[in-house]
Amino acid sequence: MTNVIQYLLKSTSQGKSFLFESVAMARKRRSSRLCYLCGKAGADSRDHVPPRGIFPKLPRGNLITVPAHKACNEAFSEDDEALRNVIIAASSRSEAGRQAWDEEVLPSFAKNPRARQFLLDRLVPVWVKDPQTGAFVRMTGIAVETSLYKRQMTRITRGLFYNRFRMPLPQDWPIKFHKMPPPEQSMRDLEALLARHGLKLRWQHVEPGIFSYYYGVVDEDNRIGIAVMVFFDTEVFWTKPGSGRGRHSN
Repeated sequence: MTNVIQYLLKSTSQGKSFLFESVAMARKRRSSRLCYLCGKAGADSRDHVPPRGIFPKLPRGNLITVPAHKACNEAFSEDDEALRNVIIAASSRSEAGRQAWDEEVLPSFAKNPRARQFLLDRLVPVWVKDPQTGAFVRMTGIAVETSLYKRQMTRITRGLFYNRFRMPLPQDWPIKFHKMPPPEQSMRDLEALLARHGLKLRWQHVEPGIFSYYYGVVDEDNRIGIAVMVFFDTEVFWTKPGSGRGRHSN
């Protein structure tokens, strides 16, 4: 080990330490990294896509992280908690969703009572048709502002794009947002729609049972495409970056 350190510290012909030169190069690389949110250089942190709180403390999969400015990242902190709580609360029919509620969401209310009140304020009565009897049963649902979903799904789309192409989408690039019915109601129609364009859903399972996604792009412009995101095998969203014109590829 001593010989290795001596080698690293040995002066080069330019009179610079190899070690110091490597540190300088690393700093230069960091300063040139583009933030996936604002598109500017100098990203000094990494952000999870989707937010880290969605996942268990010990995830089985390889979570996606992309470079971001710390300030850009922290601007979404309240949104992150709200999204996590809403999606997990809506995923109670999933075993992973129930576990996340018990282990992640409920304990967090002690630290942040406002998060609990956020959900309570949005509880509404809903009537659901019982598939067995055909009768309508009154249940409780959560009415969530579309703006929360739109902000977060737009952000996640930008993160998935960066993760695939190692570059940010332009700041003014339009991203349309849609919330879809549960998978058992929406996947067949979605697969049929893509099949008409010669496409097949090829899922990327970041954490099985918790988050999976598909991202297809147009052959002639990778900024145009479609992203489908599924949380806890229950909540489904899709976004359409760009105009959506052209033929997509996987």
